[in-house]
Amino acid sequence: MEKGYLKYDKMKALASRLLYYIGHLVSVFLYFDCFTFLYPVYKKLMIWSSDLDKDGKVWDTMNK
Repeated sequence: MEKGYLKYDKMKALASRLLYYIGHLVSVFLYFDCFTFLYPVYKKLMIWSSDLDKDGKVWDTMNK
């Protein structure tokens, strides 16, 4: 593998992890009814995070 590809892969994993943590922070606010308008933002962040994580480093989607 090339060095550029490894950097790209690490950046995707970092971006996926960052989006996951931001989504988790938004989800804390969803416990309160007055913040339900944030659900589409939460959903989009989590989808982007899972789409970036093809290797299953952040999202444990691999069959065990």
